[in-house]
Amino acid sequence: REAWNALLKILEEPPPGVVFVFATTEPQKIQQTAAPVLSRCQRFDFRRIGVSDIMDRLAMVLEQEGCPAPEDALRTIARKADGGMRDALSLLDQVIALTGGEISQESVRQVLGLVDNERYVELLDLWAEEDAIVAGCDVGFVESALPDLAKYVLGADVSIEDRRTLETVLAVHGAGSEDLLARAGLDMPDESPRVHATGEIAGAEVRLARTPDLGTPGVEVHVSTEAVDEVWAALEEAGRDFAAVYVGWNVAEILRVEAGVVGFGREISGKEFPQEARLDEAVDYEKGCYLGQETVARIHYRGQVNRLLSGLRSESPLTPGAKLISSNKEVGRVTSAVVSPRLGPIALGYIRRQESEAGAALEVRADGADLGAARVVSLPFDD
Repeated sequence: REAWNALLKILEEPPPGVVFVFATTEPQKIQQTAAPVLSRCQRFDFRRIGVSDIMDRLAMVLEQEGCPAPEDALRTIARKADGGMRDALSLLDQVIALTGGEISQESVRQVLGLVDNERYVELLDLWAEEDAIVAGCDVGFVESALPDLAKYVLGADVSIEDRRTLETVLAVHGAGSEDLLARAGLDMPDESPRVHATGEIAGAEVRLARTPDLGTPGVEVHVSTEAVDEVWAALEEAGRDFAAVYVGWNVAEILRVEAGVVGFGREISGKEFPQEARLDEAVDYEKGCYLGQETVARIHYRGQVNRLLSGLRSESPLTPGAKLISSNKEVGRVTSAVVSPRLGPIALGYIRRQESEAGAALEVRADGADLGAARVVSLPFDD
């Protein structure tokens, strides 16, 4: 207390020509313990520099040095700097020195000692059974998911089984789906996302799982592959009065994009933060330690991401990978594109936050060709 009083005395009667500058990253602590000091100060809150601004500065420095570097490598350095330009330049110096100027995303991560644990690589649906947990995911993700999960088994009394050849998934969706399944003798689970229930049809046990991935009412029907023909026939019979339509992956893909749901290999590549894909509800910010927690929690509580998954509408079909341009500068990329019978050409893409507001107009270019204009819209798509 005496020290604060002495400091307060100096502030009240400062020596001639002296200006005191106090810098802290925790102003709330000063406010709690030294309110009289604050009352005699002018306060200036400095915000962290955005990732895109840091990247632009690093690119300019490298251009002057004649040392090229890919955008993803600069983004990694900028994010590691956590809003500090001086830290970013220091990190860049380290990278240049230790790589001999051969800068790549891989070399940057090696120099900085980073591990790809702050990204997400897939979303899993989990269904708890009496003595097992069933995990569902995109077909393309299984090959990489199995070895990743096996790494964390360690000495636990658990085993992992690939059930792709043992179970088949039938999706029953649409306005009449629940009536159809009820006619087949199945009790529907409640409407909470990803809730599940078991039942029996054609003498076979099935699991009914709510999955919001297509943005329409309905469920997935998980059935033993051995019994799939009998279950299919029973569903056909139950749906005779509903004019059920059989559709494939192309229609499912259109419904997925309309619903604004991320897809493996398209919106999910292992380079995205959950918040960029608008998946905050998939992250537990109160849970104990887990891989990547520090990064995603810091984004949630202290900052924001610099790009967001957004919807796009246009007059002509778009192309995955096409560049999104604003003021002659690339601000995003198209990740998925379909032609919806209901909405026309639509797409999903990651767009820089400043241009991701609904109504923003962007130019679309691919392989040097102009694909016209696109308009940013909110997700999910509506009429």
